[in-house]
Amino acid sequence: IFESIKSNRTAEELIEKDENNRVIAYTLTKIKPRYQYVISLSFFLELEDHEIAEIMNIKKQNVHVLLHRALKSFEKKFDKKYFEK
Repeated sequence: IFESIKSNRTAEELIEKDENNRVIAYTLTKIKPRYQYVISLSFFLELEDHEIAEIMNIKKQNVHVLLHRALKSFEKKFDKKYFEK
């Protein structure tokens, strides 16, 4: 019985994780491409600021600012879509 409960919980967790990934992917499409790019490089590819700076051809100091703005934009779109109804 406990194995069944454990596997059901795991299935539910997988479904929830999949839904979360879809929500994140959808929200990313609603922000500027430059913001999408810096978020992807930082969080999905887990690159360091100096690597992102080199790829995006910007100063290392600007990566932090750009990422902050990108996350704020993402947060606004996410909140608007999923919490304001």
